[in-house]
Amino acid sequence: MGIRPSAAVISPEPSFTFANRPAPMPQPPVPRLPPAPSQQCGVAPNFRPCVSSQQASHVNRLMQHVVSALLECCRRKNLPPGCLALCRYDITQAEVRSAMDRGLCGIFSVAPYLECASQGKDNTECCRHKGVVAKT
Repeated sequence: MGIRPSAAVISPEPSFTFANRPAPMPQPPVPRLPPAPSQQCGVAPNFRPCVSSQQASHVNRLMQHVVSALLECCRRKNLPPGCLALCRYDITQAEVRSAMDRGLCGIFSVAPYLECASQGKDNTECCRHKGVVAKT
């Protein structure tokens, strides 16, 4: 049996600790009181608005712009009048079915409408997430 060379032992680098330094004390959470009933928005008895009238007006202007852009897009795509009535974002399935059943808006108008409603963006992932394909 031969002699094995001894392995060199390398000691770890020294670690430094600071003595006499206490660990920081955790700070107690700052208590947050719920707003007084009179300060809550949308709650009886006063139903104080949750947004200012300025914010509401701004959102209203934006929505009017978006809705008019949808209708204008539908017009540019020469959708028939029965389909133009559906060129808004608050339509229901019942309204769409009724218009199609009465022959006011045909199946060939669906794709151009969807192009306008999506503003030309690919919303496939959103539709999958919302289960749109499964519902049709």
